[in-house]
Amino acid sequence: MVKLLKLGKSEEEIKDLENREGKLNKKTIKRYLFLDAHKTASSDDILKFENHYNVSLPDEYKEFLKKNNGGMPNDSCFLNDRVLNFFFGLFNNPRLEESIEWHLNIYDDRYPSSMLPIASAGGGDLILIGIKDEYQSKIFYWSHDFEAEESGSQYFENIEFISNNLKEFLSMLSSED
Repeated sequence: MVKLLKLGKSEEEIKDLENREGKLNKKTIKRYLFLDAHKTASSDDILKFENHYNVSLPDEYKEFLKKNNGGMPNDSCFLNDRVLNFFFGLFNNPRLEESIEWHLNIYDDRYPSSMLPIASAGGGDLILIGIKDEYQSKIFYWSHDFEAEESGSQYFENIEFISNNLKEFLSMLSSED
């Protein structure tokens, strides 16, 4: 299984990065520190999100958010020859690309309403988790290349089933060797 790294960086980690790669701009540093300060999601954060978006997240995914609140694979990460860039987190900031909220705004009505975006699969594709009915807890791949020309809220032609739950999905991920 692939190890996930947190999305943010502490002040010490930023200094180490700058020593290796050069000075970072203030906006990047601020973003890293914000993400580091929100490296876990609380039960209250999750409840606020569920109430605001009128969704019920699967218990296993709630635990993932409490432990990781997003994350990036420590190495190139693949699933069936597809890339997994990073998992989104709950940051209550719809302008932050690492947030679930950002993806809900950007991709609104482009994927089935019974699912929620949880990870970037590269090239505009998404990993979705089922949040309703027979899709609850299941993991899917959404391809933007074949999306609906109008509303995608009930469109499944560009959706591919991946796994029955998050734990199974995480166990399927492999690093580049």
